Amino acid sequence: MKHTIRTRLTLTYATLMLLFATSVTVSVYLFMRYAATYDFSGVTTLGPADPSASAGSQAPTDVRPATAATTGIVVNSASDLLTVLLVVSVIALLVLGCAAAGIGWIVTGRLLRPLHDITAAARRAGGGDLGYRIALAGPQDELKDLSDTFDTMLARLERAFQANRRFAANASHELRTPLATTQAVLDVVIADPDGQDVRALALKLRAVNTQSVEVVDALLDLADLNQSSVHGESVVLSDLVREAAASVAAEAKSVAVHVDLLLDEDCVVMASPTLLRQLVLNLLQNAVRHNVPRGTVTAVVTKVMRAGSVTLVVRNTGRPVSPDVVPLLTEPFYRGAGRTSHSPGSRGLGLAIAESIAAAHGTQLRLTANQSGDGGLTAELDLPLHSHQTHR
Repeated sequence: MKHTIRTRLTLTYATLMLLFATSVTVSVYLFMRYAATYDFSGVTTLGPADPSASAGSQAPTDVRPATAATTGIVVNSASDLLTVLLVVSVIALLVLGCAAAGIGWIVTGRLLRPLHDITAAARRAGGGDLGYRIALAGPQDELKDLSDTFDTMLARLERAFQANRRFAANASHELRTPLATTQAVLDVVIADPDGQDVRALALKLRAVNTQSVEVVDALLDLADLNQSSVHGESVVLSDLVREAAASVAAEAKSVAVHVDLLLDEDCVVMASPTLLRQLVLNLLQNAVRHNVPRGTVTAVVTKVMRAGSVTLVVRNTGRPVSPDVVPLLTEPFYRGAGRTSHSPGSRGLGLAIAESIAAAHGTQLRLTANQSGDGGLTAELDLPLHSHQTHR
């Protein structure tokens, strides 16, 4: 039969208390039994006073039997004393054991109450309710740490499930649009096959199919990034940023792209060249596509000597971004201007892929809404310097 933890703890407390009390009782009994010497020759039992005895007479030296008026326990010898001691000790042990079990049961219930709350929260989470929080009050002990950790886990799970639902809805929308377009084109051809320009329709279907392939490839890339590890190599970050800036120059048009390398020398970091190039390119493309006419994009690279890392900052002008929206920008298919934004080349996956690449490198992509009148967004990323530069 399996007992609850409360029962086991209660039995443990009661057993330990009984063992301790028993050891004390045995020690006292052995001491009284073998270490002490008893002399009852000059001791009398308590009985009714003898009026004939004078006040100054000497007490009798013999031991008289107890009279009928004697109350309580009569001890006439060392054997009687030891017997009384043993009987009283056993009774005290029984009372102490029952008291220890009762008090242990009550105290254990109080101590385990937070565990019942955590169990209840786990059951609710298992049933799909991830919004419940334990919020245990009290001192910062092990149970409080466990409760806070469980609350943190529930919060992360809730965000993950919400993001997963949004991802499924947005992905369905992105993939449904080209499929609906393809079906509309085919319906037109079926309705009037002789009056259609087959080449024009084929080119349109090819463009729609290319759009679908790009979305699927981006989803596959995102899934691979979340499951793969990165093998770092020596990469000159300044050269990589210059190349990425040159790549987006044609798309930038009226948006000015500036690169500021606040370094005394080429900065070598440990990263995957291909993935890091894609990360920087995604940040710059996002900054250009979500900008305003005659806006600016500035990529700044600074070296942090004390931490042994380098910081890349990409700042762009644009429409004001609400701070509440910033955490959503790295979710797949989310666009600051809405899901139906028609920014050229925008799929809502750029920042999501950039964040996954950063996480694969053991770092974090930090996004901040600019509070200045120019609006826009600031993206920051820390990368570890190559070992030969950290000690310079």
